[in-house]
Amino acid sequence: MKTKDISNAIKARVDAAALVWPVAWPNQDVLDPAPQPRIELTIDRNTDTSAPLQGGLVRSEGFIRALCIVAKGTSTSAVEDKAEELRDLFPKALRLPVAGGNVTITDTANIAAGFRDGSDWVVPVIIPYRAEES
Repeated sequence: MKTKDISNAIKARVDAAALVWPVAWPNQDVLDPAPQPRIELTIDRNTDTSAPLQGGLVRSEGFIRALCIVAKGTSTSAVEDKAEELRDLFPKALRLPVAGGNVTITDTANIAAGFRDGSDWVVPVIIPYRAEES
């Protein structure tokens, strides 16, 4: 199992959901001016364990960070609905197949309190996962 396999499985799940809002992935520039509304999504790895001789990952743990973003001064209803839609897209115990293993959502996603960031209103959704070889 490779790191890119984990990322691709998560991306495929999001892409298949047809979330309507544009999604900015890691290492992709957000347009200037950034579209409103939008989702900025990163995959943050906390712990990777690799096989001593074979290489490749045996286990990887981390979280998906989805920032749901609307323009400051607009209703928070739409961004809160989108955050809940993302939470529901990745329910606890969901298993996504990857080459040589699975990505499992280990807990219910946490929808954090919204905050202002310049001209944006941001609601973070944190989704914990564990990827393991099978």
